[in-house]
Amino acid sequence: MLQSLAHVHQSPNVIKTVIDGLFPIVSKESNETSLAKAIETLGLHAGLLLRSEQDISFLEKIMKTIVNGMSSSKAGVRKAWAIIIGRIVWEETESPSISLKNFTQMSLIPLISTLEKIQSNPLVFTGGPIEGYITIAIAIGRGKNWNDDRISNVSSKKINYYYYLYLEFI
Repeated sequence: MLQSLAHVHQSPNVIKTVIDGLFPIVSKESNETSLAKAIETLGLHAGLLLRSEQDISFLEKIMKTIVNGMSSSKAGVRKAWAIIIGRIVWEETESPSISLKNFTQMSLIPLISTLEKIQSNPLVFTGGPIEGYITIAIAIGRGKNWNDDRISNVSSKKINYYYYLYLEFI
């Protein structure tokens, strides 16, 4: 079912219905593999809505769900949410919408927190370094290129420090 939902027509009204149907799955699914697939499907559609700026209250619900997903105790679930955040931000090749900028700023807070945990003990951090790589890619890649003060303020000095540590690590 989730694979077919990933291929539905990409219009804001249809996508809103798909995402609304995915919220119960994302909030209640206990199987990590199924949950990761549901998160991936939700993320494929969330990016379009964030760019369209339609139904701001629904967009806020999406942003809150994604950002809260980063606090999961399950490494695979955190990784799935981080990948979705990275994909949504990275796929924006034009001038980002206000909602996308807000989403990026909100997402960087838990991503930077995870990056700090990875940096403090990289060999035993559960989930691997992917969340750290996504954080750095957003903070010194897309987010930085958008020239948004709020995003820059969240990611300023800490990210540059961790970026150089990561360069030494790899």
